[in-house]
Parts: sequence; C-alpha cells; structure tokens
Amino acid sequence: MQGLPSDDAFSGTSGSWELLREISDALATRIVSAAPLPTAGFNNNRLSLLMTADYDRLVLKRYFRDERRRGEREWQALGFLWEVGVRCLPQPLFRSSGHDATVFSHVEGRTLQSDRATLLQLDAAGRCYATLARWHPASLKRTFPEAVGAALSLQHYTATIRQRLAHLQQEATSAAPALRTILQAQDVVHSIATLLEELERSAAGRNDSVARAEWVLSNGDCGPHNILVRPSGALCLLDFENAGWEDPHAVIASFMTSDRSIGLPLEAEEALIAGYCGAAQVHWQPERYRLLLALNQVAWCAIYLQSATPSVLIRKCFADPLLDVPATVERQIERYRTRWPIARAAAGAVLG
Repeated sequence: MQGLPSDDAFSGTSGSWELLREISDALATRIVSAAPLPTAGFNNNRLSLLMTADYDRLVLKRYFRDERRRGEREWQALGFLWEVGVRCLPQPLFRSSGHDATVFSHVEGRTLQSDRATLLQLDAAGRCYATLARWHPASLKRTFPEAVGAALSLQHYTATIRQRLAHLQQEATSAAPALRTILQAQDVVHSIATLLEELERSAAGRNDSVARAEWVLSNGDCGPHNILVRPSGALCLLDFENAGWEDPHAVIASFMTSDRSIGLPLEAEEALIAGYCGAAQVHWQPERYRLLLALNQVAWCAIYLQSATPSVLIRKCFADPLLDVPATVERQIERYRTRWPIARAAAGAVLG
C-alpha cells in the first residue's frame, strides 16, 4: 500500500501501520488520513476516523482486551443484524482479530440530547430497540452470549453489583487520595450494599428470572449517548461491544437511568416504552421494570466509584491517551454524589 497517513492518531500503538495495511488490503482502498474521533461518552476503546482516497469516511475501533471479548461481541451482533436487514446501526465492514479492531461505516449525525428530544424521537428510540428485541433464543440457530451485566436473573444482577463493590474495596488502598477519602470517611460501600439488600428483600418471593423464551437481543449499553440522530432525522444505535441476551425490561431501564436521561419527565418515559412495546412482542411487567430502575440507580453509584480505580482507569487511558486522570477521578466522585440521592429515592419508591 502506498501513502500511509502521516497523522499521529496511531503513534505509540504497536502494530498500527500493519493494521492500516490490513484494512486497505481487505477493503481494496487506500487510507489517506487517520485522526482520533471525539465521542460523547467515557470510553473503554479507541476510535479513529479514517479517510480513503475515494473520500469515504470509515470508523476504526480498537478494543481494550479483556474477558468481555468486546470486539467479538460487537462484530457478531452487528454482522447478524445487518444480515437480517436491520439498518438502524453502523455497517460492520472488516474485523482484524489479530489487532482486535473493527472497521465500520461512518454515520453522520449528532448524539441524541434526551432533554431536548421530542416525544416522537423517544418513541422512535423505543422502536429501534424493538428491532433488536424481535429476536429471541428460540428464533435463532446461532448462539449469542448473555449481555454484559445482564439482568436475566435478579440474583445474578445483584451479584454483579456486589462484585463491583468488592473490586472497589480491593483497590481502595492504591486508589487516588480523593477516592480513598470518600471511601473511608463515608463508608459508601456499606451504604450501597445496605440499600441493595433492602431491594433484594423487597423482591423476595417474586419470580427471580426471566423465562428464556422472553430474552431479547440488546446492544448491552442502552442510552441517549449511544444513539445518533442522522440529518434525515432517523436514529442509529451505536456501541454493541456488550451485546447479548437481556431482560426486555432492562433495555428501557438502562436508557432511563443513563447519565443523559436523569430528570426526563414521565411523558418521555411513556413515549419510549410505548415505542418499544408497540413494535416488539414484549410482555411488559411494570413492577419488574420499577425494580430494575432502582437496581440500576444503585449500580450506577458503584460504577462511578469503580471507574475511578486504577485498573479501570487503565482502560480509559487506552481509549484516550490524553485523559486527565485526576480530573476524571474527581468527576466520577461528583457523579456518585449526584446519583446517590437519586438511587435512594428510586429505592424508596419500590420499598414504599
């Protein structure tokens, strides 16, 4: 391949030029520029915008290698959905297993701003998720894993939250001073665990698991931050690295408890649910949905603090080598402080 890009989007990354050559050969094109791609989220993976000699724009995603097998999940899910005609998502074009990287079509658009979204847009978002929820284990011959952090069983989901708390305690001594201070002074791990136990007791006697026949396919990280609004107004779902089988209620609960959805009015929530249930064969259980909302709020408190620990910050620095780590730690602590009263209120609504 001639004319490798001179941009430093790949500088310091082992095998980067070899990866570009592999992409160029596989797609029968020539990459003429590469640049970091800014995103709306707090990422685990590195995104780059590629330009070809034909002026086509592509997105290259390089994954942080861990037990989640993020790249494989995303390639499998998107490949299947494109195969069956789903188009509200980027097209997967090429996967390099050796470099754990995937190339996608570039989608023009802006991130959905939930606080400015119309009810029609939220209804459309629900319908986009429904295009995934039409698929169940019994209707597919291929095998998909459970979504990362899936709530198919309440017992399993609460165990996942406890694992986050245990990880937080394990890394407390090596954490940044600001995180150590809040963990020691406020005993937040105990507070989160106690609220989690109260929610578990309130759910005692209920059906703990979702029947396998009711599992739905999900991108595993539902929320406005992973939805683009195209210039035409159509929506596009992003980020399938946590994709897999999920509780249908957890799809909407994830959207409603994401950072960008906090404070959405009831009519917005109703529009989202209406679009989702109207387009998918979902047996909606309001009580289970409300319980998952509360559990998600508690989970976010643990996630924020865990995201400020050294091992998680390594992933974040892989995604953004220029990440301001001290500022990030402070920001995650502030997010916890903002979310904690919201979690308590959500739990209180369930506990009565």
